[in-house]
Amino acid sequence: MLSQSTLNTRHNNKCTIKRGLAPEWIEVNCRSVSASEAKELLGYTAYSDGMWLEGANFQGQFKPDKPWESRDEKTGKKSRPKYRTPLEEYDAMLPKHPENKRYWEDLEALKLLCYIINGIPCLVITEGFFKAICGCTSQYAIGIYR
Repeated sequence: MLSQSTLNTRHNNKCTIKRGLAPEWIEVNCRSVSASEAKELLGYTAYSDGMWLEGANFQGQFKPDKPWESRDEKTGKKSRPKYRTPLEEYDAMLPKHPENKRYWEDLEALKLLCYIINGIPCLVITEGFFKAICGCTSQYAIGIYR
């Protein structure tokens, strides 16, 4: 069974001190996991402990402490990805709000947090879950598509 632990001190400091992210948002969206827990979440072997990032819609990514080398199946090139994605089907990651459990479900309230372009509310989509968290703490509804 997967633990529901919080972030360890090192991971917490990386998020809140180094990145300057709001602790209450980090607490509900991120947790430290062992390599064996990461393997269960990813559906394939993880070679490092790290952080599990999970949004309101249960989409997740793993940020290993020590990225490991892998080969891109399409190009054949080797790389050490900073983030790993589960094998299963995936979609946008929407950060959990620390207080409002219906943040992404209450569409009328969400429209008030969106950018307005030509009178139309628009969500901001960004690369990177930490950037999405940063945007949401700035009172804009931001998700990522990975």
